[in-house]
Amino acid sequence: MGLTYLFRTTFMALGAADELWIELLRDDSAVVYLNGIEVLRDNLPAGTIDPSVVASMTGDENDIDWFQIDQSALLPGQLNVLSVEIHNASLTSSDVSFDLALSAFNPIPISAIPEPDSRLLVCIGLVILGATRQNRDHAQS
Repeated sequence: MGLTYLFRTTFMALGAADELWIELLRDDSAVVYLNGIEVLRDNLPAGTIDPSVVASMTGDENDIDWFQIDQSALLPGQLNVLSVEIHNASLTSSDVSFDLALSAFNPIPISAIPEPDSRLLVCIGLVILGATRQNRDHAQS
């Protein structure tokens, strides 16, 4: 096996995000770049990262972790590039594993949900009441 593995994909961001989250499974460490900007470093030392840098320690290849990242690197309405470097803890590592999901959230504030219109509630009530009367009248005949 090798020490460092590189992955890259592109995607369109249809709009801005209030929050960006990465769901990451890695063995042993990872650096994630969004449009060339480092947005996540997990289990690697500080400083410059090159292909010879080893993970800080052996990672659990079955653990999935969530990380909130800075959304300012996202390019709304444009093609975005997501790149990931996976680094093993040693050159003699016998395996590599990696899985990543990027999720964007735009939560709706509670105050933005409109209150029900009282006229609508009255109309719904009349429809239900009318259906009940029809059922009762039909059952009596």
